[in-house]
Amino acid sequence: MLGKRIRIIALAFPPAVRDDVRSRHPAAEHHRLPSGGHFPYLTRSAAYNNILVTRLLVNRGSL
Repeated sequence: MLGKRIRIIALAFPPAVRDDVRSRHPAAEHHRLPSGGHFPYLTRSAAYNNILVTRLLVNRGSL
């Protein structure tokens, strides 16, 4: 997976905008936290970090 980027959208967008972004990045992973507002990395840090750690561990052998 070398050369692939992890994209994180940490803001709450209207559904039409969110769908447009997803359609432009069809291979991207999508994660939805049940709450967290505009700062999920602060308010839901355990869940947010778990997503990042899991993704980094999956890519670990690709470096």
